[in-house]
Parts: sequence; structure tokens; C-alpha cells
Amino acid sequence: MANRRFFLQTAFGAGAGLLANRASAERTDRSPNTTTQVAARGGYQGNSSGSLSKVDSRTGAATNARVVTTDIGDLPFEMDGDTKVFRLTAHVFKRQIAPNKTIDVWGFNGSAPGPTIQVTQGDKVRVIFKNELPEPSSLHWHGFEDQIGNDGMPGISQEPVKPGQTFVYNFVIKQEGTYFYHSHMAMQELAGMLGAFIMHPKVPYRPHCDKDFVIHLQEYAVLANSTTPNTMMMEFNWLLLNGKAGPASPPLIVRQ
Repeated sequence: MANRRFFLQTAFGAGAGLLANRASAERTDRSPNTTTQVAARGGYQGNSSGSLSKVDSRTGAATNARVVTTDIGDLPFEMDGDTKVFRLTAHVFKRQIAPNKTIDVWGFNGSAPGPTIQVTQGDKVRVIFKNELPEPSSLHWHGFEDQIGNDGMPGISQEPVKPGQTFVYNFVIKQEGTYFYHSHMAMQELAGMLGAFIMHPKVPYRPHCDKDFVIHLQEYAVLANSTTPNTMMMEFNWLLLNGKAGPASPPLIVRQ
């Protein structure tokens, strides 16, 4: 009986020890995974218990890769206090899309698609939009989390911007990711009125990327004897990458 009692006591003790170790491990696994984030542009440095893609135990600052939009480029800005001010002008112009093909497009600042806007999460941004088109227009900021007054919906959030007029959009960038702006008047987007809007994260991602590209895919319906896209047709005969058709589309250089 003594040996049996000793065996049971030993077995129960070992079992209790295993349960205690398991409970301790579970508590450890469930504890917040708090790791100091790398210092990012804008001076932010905090703690993260969320996405591991932004957590890095290494020291030193991480950086966001500048997005490249071949044949398009970026829209420059000026500073007004702590606000980045961009200027977009919509107008009609000619654009060579292939070695032997030039068409009339509607775009921004001499580019169709329009120039890429690049900002960082937390930035204050002002976009001054001037309409030099032959008809009213407006700009919609696709996917933005902001007040309706800056949404660019004609007849809902604002009056259409008439030819020769200017409208100012103001944002505080709360998001991160790839977005775009485009006209919200009928058929203007199909004539070229769109552009990329890049919101870089305040805390850069790890692992970072060495190269980042924006590729606009556009289709135009342009008859052989015409230079004006038919925005009422769906029988497209020109496929463009960043405003150029092959063989005019440049290669994306990743490593050289």
C-alpha cells in the first residue's frame, strides 16, 4: 500500500507540474508581442503589438522606397507652414503614345495619366485644382478617409469646377497604401484624367522593398483616321502602360 500511495503521489505531482508549465507557456504566448518600432520619417517611434510586417528588433532607421512611375514622374510640392501644397491643372493636349501615334488626351500638368502624388501618413496636404478644360470637372480622391467636402463628388460634396475656376482640397493623411485621383465628371476619366496617390506608412515596413513601381493600365478606342479617343466605345484598340503603348513602354529596371 505504501508503494502504491507513493506512486500515486508522484504521478499526481508530475501531472500538476506539467499543467502548470503549460499554463505558464500559454500565458507567455498570449502576452502582447510588444517590440520597439524603428524610428521612421516624421520622428515617430512607438510600440507595436500588431502587424509583424512593421516590427523590427534591429537598430537604425528604416526608409520607404520612393515609388517610380515610368514616363509620368511625380508632382512637385511646396511647403506652406506644415502643409504640403500640390497644384494640379486639368487641360487638353497631345500625347505621343507610340512611335507613329499621337492622340488628344485630357490630363493634368501635361501628363496623362497625371503625375504621381507621394506623401507620408500624418502629412497635411492641400491640392489646388485648376480647370482649364472646355467643360466643368472635379477631382475624386479614391479610397480616402476624409470629410465629404473633399470627396470631389459634383452635385453631392461640391459644385462642379467650371472652366477657368479653381477648387482647393485639404486632407490630413490618415492611411497608408496606393490610391489614386480621377475626374468624377462623365467620360473624362476615359480620356486620361487619373493619377496615382501614394501614402507612405509613417513606420516603414520590414522587410523593405528596393524598388516600387506604379503601373497605370489604360485602354483607348481611337480610330485610325482620328486622334480623339471615343469615350462612348468599349471596343478598345490601344492598351497603354503609364500612357505608352508597346514598343514605347520603357522596361522596369529592378537591378543593374
